Amino acid sequence: MFRDLKVECRAGYKADETPIRFTVNERRFEIVEILDRWYDPAADYFKVKADDGCFYLLKRDRASTEWSLRYVRTAEPATPVIPPPPGASREPH
Repeated sequence: MFRDLKVECRAGYKADETPIRFTVNERRFEIVEILDRWYDPAADYFKVKADDGCFYLLKRDRASTEWSLRYVRTAEPATPVIPPPPGASREPH
């Protein structure tokens, strides 16, 4: 579902330290607030609120430096969060 995730960061003490925006399936999200962040030996986690009013958990793997989207919570349950990839459908098969 979350193919083509790209995360743009602002460099701080470390390179690519703080995410500022991300793109999923060609839809761009500006991060308006970092609600929480935590680190473990294998990954860095950022709980963020985006400009669509929804909440996301972004994970950056330290070994590969790859980002993944681990969690999405909508501001309103009926609000679509991320459009399906081109050619895909939201309808069950």
